[in-house]
Amino acid sequence: MGCGCGQSIRPKCNNESAPADFCCFRNDERDVEFIDIAEILPRVTLVAEGVPDSIAIEYIRQAAYTIARESRLLERTIKITLQTGVTDYYLEQGSEQILNVKSVELRDGCCKRKKCFEPLRICDGFRFFPPDKIVLDEPPKVDGGTLEIVYYAAPTQDTCEIDKLLYDRHHDVLVHGALASILLMTKYDFADQTMALMYEKKFNQGISSIKIDVARDFRTGPQSEHPSKYWRKI
Repeated sequence: MGCGCGQSIRPKCNNESAPADFCCFRNDERDVEFIDIAEILPRVTLVAEGVPDSIAIEYIRQAAYTIARESRLLERTIKITLQTGVTDYYLEQGSEQILNVKSVELRDGCCKRKKCFEPLRICDGFRFFPPDKIVLDEPPKVDGGTLEIVYYAAPTQDTCEIDKLLYDRHHDVLVHGALASILLMTKYDFADQTMALMYEKKFNQGISSIKIDVARDFRTGPQSEHPSKYWRKI
């Protein structure tokens, strides 16, 4: 499943709707990919034998959310085409949610650029209303302008899929996070507090390692075309 490139979202303004182009950049020379959380189940149920799949999936999902929240690993960039008379734009992310917006850049179609970096307050030309709404101070007079939003994402609380790069690169961390919680469930024969504490330690160590990667500009998200102190290519 892709991240929505080529889809159309409909920003809302004054009780009206209008189509808007929505697209994501490519990450590591490919589009963002997602994988079913159930793909991680075998590693979890091998240790916690007998745990219901629904419970295991819930704790894997929680582990993925914690990794994304603590490390800011999942950096995303989207562009929305502005339309004449439309001031309100909503960011629709499907199986992900916005944790923090890093920056917003407004181009009005006449080469003027206005940029605002984290933490977002009242920026020149627009305002951000968490978790997913951007309002322009003035409605565009012509089509063709763009909003470019860079933000940190995390899985939603009810998603059945996560970024495949979490699976590919941090499979063990996901498993350790899930087992740290599952092995505390005393109603099951596999419960083991000592093992749970061990997996919790490994989980925290894994997150610390991911934070170091992020600090070194390793991202699963897109890199800017224009390196600066905010973005750097790898």
